[in-house]
Amino acid sequence: MNWFYYYSAGVLLSYLAIIICEYLIHRNPTLSRWQKHAFLCLFLSIFFGRAFEWISVSRTPFKWGSPTARKLLRHIEFMITPVVAFFAGLVFKQTRISLANLALIIINVIIQCISRPFNFFIHYDSDTNVILRGKFYWIYELIVIIGFILSTFSLFNTSRKRQYHCLPTLVTTQLIVLTASLLHWILPGLHIEWPVYTVSARFVYIMTVEICSETDGLTSLMNRQTFESILTHRNTNAKIIRIDIDNFKSINDRYGHRKGDKVLIDFSSIRRESFNRCGKVFRYGGDEFVILANKNRDKFEDAKKDFHQKWQNRITLHPFYPTYSFGQADFQPGSRNVLDILEEADKNRYKEKNKPHIR
Repeated sequence: MNWFYYYSAGVLLSYLAIIICEYLIHRNPTLSRWQKHAFLCLFLSIFFGRAFEWISVSRTPFKWGSPTARKLLRHIEFMITPVVAFFAGLVFKQTRISLANLALIIINVIIQCISRPFNFFIHYDSDTNVILRGKFYWIYELIVIIGFILSTFSLFNTSRKRQYHCLPTLVTTQLIVLTASLLHWILPGLHIEWPVYTVSARFVYIMTVEICSETDGLTSLMNRQTFESILTHRNTNAKIIRIDIDNFKSINDRYGHRKGDKVLIDFSSIRRESFNRCGKVFRYGGDEFVILANKNRDKFEDAKKDFHQKWQNRITLHPFYPTYSFGQADFQPGSRNVLDILEEADKNRYKEKNKPHIR
């Protein structure tokens, strides 16, 4: 009986962690409404999944209810589990991956409903008064693992797009989930999966907050604060390029801010594609961008040519798209103040503004 009290205390602690985390999410101004709703659904799925597990487990010490009722509770819990991975991957609107996870949820629900009368997944042993696994239980575990791998891939795609390096965190989280599944497979009485899902959800929340605070919401580029922080702690030489979209205000005035936002998004996307090989791209503010490039002249020149060609192609499709100009300066750790280097790059940029690189 004592084990059940310890188990129940763990459930209550998990619920307390979920409530605190959801409160922090609700109060966080960097998260979008979509992300807040996704996290709410994520934590609700963990809440109800853990609740159904607890109710089912409580029958062992208290001897309440029928075996059929306990089996039904376990099947409902199994139906909820893949939903956790679905909402974790939905935080950043990765549509294709979310659809794949949704397909897994539907398949799992159908299999659970079909298998219930035939005891494919679980069955009741009247001699020991416990629920045992059926010969096809591995299908459920496989669906859960695939779902979490897909959600991890979704988060990795988002972090790579936003130049946020979190691969070690994602790999660690996935290994924790896989380890929990393996332990639960070896030791059925060890109810460890839902606590691990709670911890993993907190990892996702922390990573999401960091990504949102370090990147620009419109362009998905890293922001000014992140640029200055990286430059302050950098200990190797680099090249700093400040870029200005020429006459951008006239686009907003003539075509509206919606078209202006589209220009910024396209400009950022192409620039990130071109310069990711040789450095990091930042939105410094408004229509100004900064590239922190490594001191590899060949890669930098190739990236400039690649961007020039792609932006020229975009201007051909959209004649109202503007030209751009840039200025650059060399960065050497400890030689000059960060603001002085930016000012030099800005002065060179103004000199270039009268001779744009695309006409």
